[in-house]
Amino acid sequence: MSRRAASRARAARPSAPSGVAFRDTVAGRQRAVTGRTKGERTRDRIFLATIDLLNEVGYREMKVSDVCARAEVTPPVLYLYFENKLALTTAVLRAFLDDFLARPASTERPTGRSAYAAIHAANRDWIAAARRNAGLVRCLLQLADDEPTFARLFADANDQWYRRISAAVLHRFPAARVRETDVRLVAYALGGMMDELVRKLFTTRDPHLVSLVAEVAPTDEAFAEFVSLLWYRALYAADPLDARSPLGPLARAAAR
Repeated sequence: MSRRAASRARAARPSAPSGVAFRDTVAGRQRAVTGRTKGERTRDRIFLATIDLLNEVGYREMKVSDVCARAEVTPPVLYLYFENKLALTTAVLRAFLDDFLARPASTERPTGRSAYAAIHAANRDWIAAARRNAGLVRCLLQLADDEPTFARLFADANDQWYRRISAAVLHRFPAARVRETDVRLVAYALGGMMDELVRKLFTTRDPHLVSLVAEVAPTDEAFAEFVSLLWYRALYAADPLDARSPLGPLARAAAR
């Protein structure tokens, strides 16, 4: 199989289930491609070694020499495939982003699924993905802070995601006279909330937030229900019929 054919075979693979670590997904895809050349196998080892080290030590602490040792290659061999540490890290994190963006947006739902159920499923998937890939999520933030080129790439990926959400919301209610930009700004606000929450829960491990979530919403399912209700209220200005609000008594008191 040619390099181009192997790349097409990898690209044809469906996105990984949310609860599966990205490293395991990549390793599975590599094994599924038959007839890889020696060079392709070497590049794949380097790629997996980089995922491991980014998860373990992060972008700032990772060294090219560590990648080489883990992948059992020499630096000159690594540089045949990747120009430098930044190019190697960018390749891994871009693949991680692409894998996530291949999933349906939170408001894109199969037939028969309510809007709230779709939002809940997407939030549950993102929470599970962030938990299983906390090191890569940390590296996304590190590289976006350190490298302007990657910061733009990360911003573009986020914008693509929020545009999908706003388009799906408006498609669901075509008669609504709402500007797409207004809906997209709501999606940005909600997405920023989710990014900050998962960062503090799984990456920096904020002890106050971790303790609070353990008391209020101790499982990923319960936490997804809690944040999804906020999403639904912000997007549709109402409570979903298929969800029970933990703040119901407060809402009823405010309505009196």
